[in-house]
Amino acid sequence: MSWTSGEPICITVSGAPKPLERNRHRIVKPKSGGAFVATYLPAKSRNEQAVIRDYADRAMAGRSPIQGPVDLRCVAYMPVPASWSRKKQEAALSDMIRPDVRPDLDNILKNVCDAFKGIVWRDDTQVTEIGIWKRYSDRPRIAIEVRALSWIPETVGFPSAQHRLSLDASPRMAGQ
Repeated sequence: MSWTSGEPICITVSGAPKPLERNRHRIVKPKSGGAFVATYLPAKSRNEQAVIRDYADRAMAGRSPIQGPVDLRCVAYMPVPASWSRKKQEAALSDMIRPDVRPDLDNILKNVCDAFKGIVWRDDTQVTEIGIWKRYSDRPRIAIEVRALSWIPETVGFPSAQHRLSLDASPRMAGQ
């Protein structure tokens, strides 16, 4: 079974969004030879990717990964700081205050993209369109929508209007 073009894959990962940590390096000194540098992904990032992969696997419901270009929309709903006043918390929940704090959007996105490899798509090089937002919520999570693309823009560099009808530029996605 495979996905048809335009049919969205909606995945919601519960919990506060976490960034992809940078690879770490260590010197390995084997008993039988010279030392070398080994590179590894920290355990926190490996665990977070495993959680995202699990959500993605369930959403794919046994379907094979998307082949071809992909459109990705992602909203990272960050927890509102408990130390803030009630008025400030309400302003954050009504989008009057945006989360301009860590983690960085690109690091959250990289964590998602790497976790989806081989499950939702073959490789994140397939992502040709992207929209990502960061908002506050009393229910921290990452809401992700993925669509296979099969259309060719009429004018190079400008997506067709028909495609844009279903992908609102707002961070509020269907079912969220």
